[in-house]
Amino acid sequence: MPYENLYQQHALDDTLHYAISLREAALLIALDNDDRDQSEIEAEMPNGGDYVVGMSPLLEPSGKLRTARDHIEKSILRAIESRRIDFALCARTQDDKIDAVYSLVSGSDVESWCNEHDMRYGEWWMRWQEDENEFLVAIADDVVARRMPAPLERAPSPGDEEIMAQFLNSEEDQRKWMFKKLQDELHEAKQKSKSPTVEHETLGTRERNTLLTIIAALIDELGDRLPSGTYKRAQAVAAITHRIGASLADNTVDSVLKKAAATIDRRPRDSA
Repeated sequence: MPYENLYQQHALDDTLHYAISLREAALLIALDNDDRDQSEIEAEMPNGGDYVVGMSPLLEPSGKLRTARDHIEKSILRAIESRRIDFALCARTQDDKIDAVYSLVSGSDVESWCNEHDMRYGEWWMRWQEDENEFLVAIADDVVARRMPAPLERAPSPGDEEIMAQFLNSEEDQRKWMFKKLQDELHEAKQKSKSPTVEHETLGTRERNTLLTIIAALIDELGDRLPSGTYKRAQAVAAITHRIGASLADNTVDSVLKKAAATIDRRPRDSA
């Protein structure tokens, strides 16, 4: 993945909270300021018109929408060069040119830029804000869960004592059966812990892309049964994995779903 080390280096920086790809920001502002008929706009949107917030900024619009996107992107870059705006994260090519796809800017700075230039940030921008807020709230929940002191073990309740008394007072055969059941459960747990660890083979690029394509197809098939926000969708899928004992983190699922969507985005569409 391009610039992975750069992103890892700054992953915990406060500046990356509420940050967005420069190219994606320019496209969303261009969409919010396009007064043409919706059918004309959709015809020029990325991904054949089937575009939603959170898709890869590598996807390109066409026609007047692309021209407007490029104009806004260049104008924001000029504001950065004049030090009125700073990058949240600056990515450069080997030719030392700014990579607008992977460079990140603060959403607040983009909003200030819009106000300066009398441009709207409307419905498309608000969708990104909602998606980003869901993501940040989920991170906050993870931090709270990590940092909150664990509660003390609870004292035995009267109900626990009643169960123990019932066990001691039950018929001898019943006690033996209950004890045998407990032994069997302990034995089964020990056997599972001794089972050899399976060594996973590293997936090749083709196998990895195939797997991501299958994941994307399954998510598409679920359709309206999943929430609309990208991070809420990841949380819903994570909850499904919990039910089958996988227990994947929301952020992990979010990353995989975005990679799956990007894999589909890069595939050439049929001309028919």
